[in-house]
Amino acid sequence: MHDDFPGYDPGDFDDLGVYGGNTYLPFAGIARQEVLGWAVRSVGKRPEDWLARDLLHGSLARDKRVWQYHRMRKGGTRPSWTMQDTDQYSDSERKTIANCRILHFSHLRYLHVLREHLAETAQVIARLWHCWPTGFECEWHGEGTRTARDVCDMMRLCPFCLTRGVVRLYRRILSGPLATSTEKLLLSGRLVCTDALLGNSDLCLPLRARITRLREQLGGFLRREAVCFGASGGILVFQMGPQKDVLSRWENGETVAESITRFSYRISILAEVTNPTIRLLDATNGQLRSVDAFHLNGNVLTPHWHLSTADKHGLRRLLVGNSFTYRGKQNPAGDHGVFELSPWFISSPAQWNKHFDATRNLRLFNCWGNWVSALPARKPAPRLSNAPTRRGRYRRTVAFREKNGERRQEAEARRQAIFVNNEDILLSLMEENGGVPGRICINRAFADAGRNISDRDARWIVKELKSRTAG
Repeated sequence: MHDDFPGYDPGDFDDLGVYGGNTYLPFAGIARQEVLGWAVRSVGKRPEDWLARDLLHGSLARDKRVWQYHRMRKGGTRPSWTMQDTDQYSDSERKTIANCRILHFSHLRYLHVLREHLAETAQVIARLWHCWPTGFECEWHGEGTRTARDVCDMMRLCPFCLTRGVVRLYRRILSGPLATSTEKLLLSGRLVCTDALLGNSDLCLPLRARITRLREQLGGFLRREAVCFGASGGILVFQMGPQKDVLSRWENGETVAESITRFSYRISILAEVTNPTIRLLDATNGQLRSVDAFHLNGNVLTPHWHLSTADKHGLRRLLVGNSFTYRGKQNPAGDHGVFELSPWFISSPAQWNKHFDATRNLRLFNCWGNWVSALPARKPAPRLSNAPTRRGRYRRTVAFREKNGERRQEAEARRQAIFVNNEDILLSLMEENGGVPGRICINRAFADAGRNISDRDARWIVKELKSRTAG
């Protein structure tokens, strides 16, 4: 920490917290001010709180590309502002707060970069900017206001909404398929594919069509393999991530490096095993191997399978993988989980925009097998059902209802006056027709008398005459 440098000047540290460093990131000051606007209230220690932090930091801790994130997380060079207003917490809790603030800082700084390059997505970026962070309980103390309505719920773009979605799924699985589990097992598998492995026929497709084909092919393969292990239901998860490659070529007597932006695709499956097969029973130490491999354009993709008990601890390990603080032996559930946090803040704006357009309205996961009915549907967020007075649509609906009620009362009073003031015309029409006249006859009679009425008024008069005659 900066306490290691007595009498230090904050200006001697760069944006990564390095003393005497020279790394200064664009829009760092704006992002830092926004992060510090969220005051810490508490640091949770429930299982789902640990699950949320493992998802937020576990995937990034295993990703060597996010070197700035790793540099800022180091204890000796962690920026001092990440510990601001946290003296009342323990050392481990302060480290947790700092890690969450560093991720939030990286996310917000990149959103400001997107705002400068993608003006057409300004509303989406604004929703992401105002979204509530997670990893610890917080409240807004900055400028303006923040309410529960500011949660963007865009799980493919926002790391915090992805975390909230996985936590909700964790609760739903525990209260649904695993609520009555007896001697059941959980199985997870994943396949990773990149654009470099795809053929020209796939790369020529629009990105959305490419995603649809990969979901059908790879997802179907994983599902068939899980059924061979004895699985009866589960979820299929599709996620994308940025991939940056540097290709070198010889040109004009010198080596030219060219940066290529591509995508990686992850198809994961989480399944409930109710009838273990011989293939599953022969496995040892929770390590499974597929009999078949998936062949893609001459490349062999072998899924990685992991087995665990059907309890809350096993479910947590399979959902998010190893803890980011795990230092013991290899986790039986493997390093990677079904869900991972993709570091989109290292992608280019064009790459981010392609991903946003291609995955718009695309479900993060789909249920299959008996989990379609066993997994309870997600309930609407309380902010949409229990706080209707804060919604503009609700206020407009109430105003329309009140105004329409006033108009109905005025029309009723006006039609009653028309009926009473023109009883002589109506009685003569009934005598001529031998019953209740129709609206066309009433319109003509009133027009001949110089008293024009609307077609709706004529229909109301016919209805009124029929009700009085029947009475």
